[in-house]
Amino acid sequence: KGSVSWSELSVGCLSLFFEDLELTGLTSGKIDLSGDKNIPGVNFDAHFSNLSLKGVSLQKFSGLSGQLRGRWVETEADWQVNLKSGQNAYLTSTGKIDFGTDQDSISGTLDGELPLVAFAPFMEYSDRINGLLKLKASFEGKRTEPVLKGLVTLENGMYEKEKDLIDAFIR
Repeated sequence: KGSVSWSELSVGCLSLFFEDLELTGLTSGKIDLSGDKNIPGVNFDAHFSNLSLKGVSLQKFSGLSGQLRGRWVETEADWQVNLKSGQNAYLTSTGKIDFGTDQDSISGTLDGELPLVAFAPFMEYSDRINGLLKLKASFEGKRTEPVLKGLVTLENGMYEKEKDLIDAFIR
């Protein structure tokens, strides 16, 4: 039994465990350990702020923040994830996983919105993109073979490739 808590810790320290992870930002949270050696339990609650990936400029999609909450007791775990950005983007997920030999199952939900302008840094300079991608889905089944069901919609989607205009201007 016990607990560990941290406040405004750089997420860069995660590179100790994940070599290729180049995240910047801060994290605060708490992990509570309960139960005994036969049936241990873990509750966790972590908050993240100003997350970004080094070397990737996401001017229109900055200030990613979120929360990860969960519980793990014996062979079952559940989670709740909430991510959001200042550009009206968000992703939430809730779920449960059973590691037991009989069940070995997973179930949960995904819900989110993402402005397509977030992909602009990965496109050619002259290309333009706009619209809102929406996701509402659920998943369930065996942990190794979950079945995903849901709906992905695009509102006011637009992609414009101006390569021809640039070629005409150069001539």
